[in-house]
Amino acid sequence: GQKTEIDAMSKRAVVVGIDKYQDDEIPALEGATNDAQEVRDILAECGEFEIPDDHFLLNKKATGDAIRNGISDILWKTDECDVTLFYFSGHGFQDSYGTGYFAPYDMVFKKPMVQGIQMGELKRLALKAVNKGSVILILDCCNSGIAAQGEKRGPDKVDPFGEYFADKQTDTANEVGASGVFVFSSSASDQTSREMPNCVHSMGNNAAHPHGAFTFCLLEGLAGGAARDNNEWISVRGLHSYIEDRLAKNSVQSFKYYGADVSNAGGILLARAAEFDSVLNEIREIDGWLKTGKLQEVIFAAIRLDDVMKKAPNYQAILELVPEIDEKLEDCKNRASDWFFGNKLEFVKHAPHAWSQLQNSIPNLSRIGISRMPQEMVTLIVTMCEVIDQTTEKEIFLNYLLSYRRASTVHQSQPIR
Repeated sequence: GQKTEIDAMSKRAVVVGIDKYQDDEIPALEGATNDAQEVRDILAECGEFEIPDDHFLLNKKATGDAIRNGISDILWKTDECDVTLFYFSGHGFQDSYGTGYFAPYDMVFKKPMVQGIQMGELKRLALKAVNKGSVILILDCCNSGIAAQGEKRGPDKVDPFGEYFADKQTDTANEVGASGVFVFSSSASDQTSREMPNCVHSMGNNAAHPHGAFTFCLLEGLAGGAARDNNEWISVRGLHSYIEDRLAKNSVQSFKYYGADVSNAGGILLARAAEFDSVLNEIREIDGWLKTGKLQEVIFAAIRLDDVMKKAPNYQAILELVPEIDEKLEDCKNRASDWFFGNKLEFVKHAPHAWSQLQNSIPNLSRIGISRMPQEMVTLIVTMCEVIDQTTEKEIFLNYLLSYRRASTVHQSQPIR
């Protein structure tokens, strides 16, 4: 099956992130190591990429020699690999001759060719790599120009890979295999415009932190945003489409995508969006409960929403459910209160203690209120809603009310989901 074939694929990556440089003339960045750390995590944990320590290079470890060694391991060597990926977040420069460079930690600002990694060198290795099914270069770096020595003056800014991939080939559908050389390239006029200081991911509940604008979109896509056609895997084609859509309205952040010898980019799989897929299923279940019109289902939806918001507190589809659930809970509270107090004499007569407890809980029938209630009280309220929904008999609720102070397992009605 597909899962067996995917799991059997060999995937290797080199991931580089540099915030602080040895040469003080190269300005510091804020989000590059965050970029690299999170890209490495998601590729290794969700994409099954091999990324040994000497292929994960941050700041001082990311010297010119270390980066070249990593590139040599994954591109120059001729061992077989299905998917090969190089990721770089840091500074990119162009010298006065128009040559583009990635800046390693130990690059000298005014002598870029000594330790700098030439973009053309990386391009040639990627295009000529032997026994590599697919090669993917993901480059989040600005291209701000170097005042280097030399008589020839090039343009102030260039598209670092445009000249190398000018003859972009069409992505052909080929069920036999998936291959090609791909470049995801980001550049901006300066490091300020391309970095975002307060990024909050849709998945997870991490505090706001800095990222490159391009890599933030990349990470959101790899986490699940780029999933297509209910497929839990993120493909090169899906990632390209997602990033392009997200950055289309961003006037300060550019994004370039190139391909050469491309065949079936939709079949080149980078990461499994398992948690994201789980969140989508939970959203669909919540939406289904809300459509039934039953009060008990509104309670179920509120409980499930509280759970899913812990996984993805900033996911837009979840946030859009909040006002709808709040409105339906308000209606649920009003109807439950009317029914409950309409039967006050009967309940006070048979179960005064439980009646008092329930009387205090009904006004707190909200998302926050439900999350703070004891499980037994929530189950009692759900049972009452089942009676109002006419899905159970009033006597069942009364019996449960009488046994409220005992374990709620006495009740055999529909459990909290």
